Amino acid sequence: MKNYTPTKKVITLTLTFCIIFSMLAVNTVFASESGFVAEALTLQPGSTARDINFNWYSDTDAGSISVVKIAKSSDMRNGNFPADQTITVFGSSGVAVAGKLCHKAGVTGLEPNTAYVYCVSNDGGAFSKLYTFKTGGTDNFQFIAVGDPQLTRGNQDANSLNQVTTTREGWANTLGIISKAFPDASFLAGTGDQVDTSNDELQYTYYFEPAYMSSLPVAPAVGNHEGTAGNFGWHFNVPNETPGDYFGNYWYTYNNALFVVLNTAPYPYSNADLALYIPTMDATLKAATEANPDVTWIFVQHHKSTSSPASHQTDADVLVWTPAFEALMDKYNVNFVLAGHDHVYSRSYNIYEHKVVEDIDYSANSVSNPQGTLYFTLTTASGLKYYDFLTNAPGNPTWVNSIDGLHYDGTNPITFNGKPWYTNIGIQIKAPQFTVINVTADRVTFETYRVDTMTPIDTYTVIKPVFVTATPEASVKQLSGNKNELTITVTELYSDGATNTFTQTFDVNNNTADTYTVGSYSVYVNTKGNTQVRTCYIV
Repeated sequence: MKNYTPTKKVITLTLTFCIIFSMLAVNTVFASESGFVAEALTLQPGSTARDINFNWYSDTDAGSISVVKIAKSSDMRNGNFPADQTITVFGSSGVAVAGKLCHKAGVTGLEPNTAYVYCVSNDGGAFSKLYTFKTGGTDNFQFIAVGDPQLTRGNQDANSLNQVTTTREGWANTLGIISKAFPDASFLAGTGDQVDTSNDELQYTYYFEPAYMSSLPVAPAVGNHEGTAGNFGWHFNVPNETPGDYFGNYWYTYNNALFVVLNTAPYPYSNADLALYIPTMDATLKAATEANPDVTWIFVQHHKSTSSPASHQTDADVLVWTPAFEALMDKYNVNFVLAGHDHVYSRSYNIYEHKVVEDIDYSANSVSNPQGTLYFTLTTASGLKYYDFLTNAPGNPTWVNSIDGLHYDGTNPITFNGKPWYTNIGIQIKAPQFTVINVTADRVTFETYRVDTMTPIDTYTVIKPVFVTATPEASVKQLSGNKNELTITVTELYSDGATNTFTQTFDVNNNTADTYTVGSYSVYVNTKGNTQVRTCYIV
């Protein structure tokens, strides 16, 4: 078995506000900036949509006092921070790669739908140039999911349809397209392999190099190419991380959605090996779901796809990961899993208890209130390399609607002539891609784009119907004398267009006004004569 002994991540200290600010004698905190460019500067989501975490590098001789100051863009005065409208937070610093410190800080309680300006300092005196970001609103939101940028020092796949040549250029090109085409995106969700070599700082430099990376929060997963090196922990400041040497398991929320990030980078080759990892994943999911019981949607981000149609699915470690990982998804009622590793795009059937959920029309491009979990595999966002399907079909077809094969259940031998893999749609287009995900109160829509043509290759919507309104109706039927039969129907309307009705009849006198129970509703009806209804409404 491969060794997996990750370096313990630098512990982020509890942040404080200006109570120690006077100790620093930094009278220039609200003055013009000195303008240095913060090294490897990045934003991560905080615990909620109103929180942001910061992370950057500095030379060890540049100071070890981590400071961020932030203000609304609308409050800035000639490029300076107004003293009465500026938040100043102090973070922590720690030793990173040789000659470097990593700085971590965070701010909470930001206003929604607001543009902010910020800068950072390594010593509390000299501040960086100004950077910007914008918080999202409080209801519907959009985010971008990317797979395997896997930045290298060299070229992308020779067969890539992308116009640029290096992975560095490919990544910058993808982010440039995203920033222009989807300016309202709230954050970037990664599925691992940000870099190709875990301890190569130049590759991390390429990853953080695009200006977009200092204005859009990114939530990374640990990939196998991040491996065991401490560089991942030095470069990212993730929220709610489960403590321990098995790093990279954390969670965050955004409005009505919970995101749980799990580390499937290790190489277990037996169920006994999983004892090192599954309990931490379980603890992370448990803590996240218990802290956020009212969310509508649960997403999981991780690296090694358990449902891809490409070649990594026969890897020994993936075969071990799959049953235990998917059992956790069932246990915590996870709606969606975003993964990478196989450098191919695929969307699974809905899976529950290691089986395809049968009562779903998988030929449609939407589904309402499905059971089980939907698994996505995302291809490379930089164009590094592309893996072949597990079929014997000639070449790599652009569209593959069914992949023949057998999902490994831990007992059967691997063949490719049995029941289908979990893949509903599998696509190998040799161009970088990204997925735009729109989240509302009652639906999530996934739209995946190829960057060379900016055409969507797959669009799919999952609806979780929510109640919209209830409408009562009443009618009166004449019986005998002054006796009549009152029929009341309450029709519920849901966001997917579905309806639900409750009907109840009552014996009433002429000219009766009263409140009646129909289903769970109290309905007031005022009748007139034998067959008329004056008023009918829910009270």
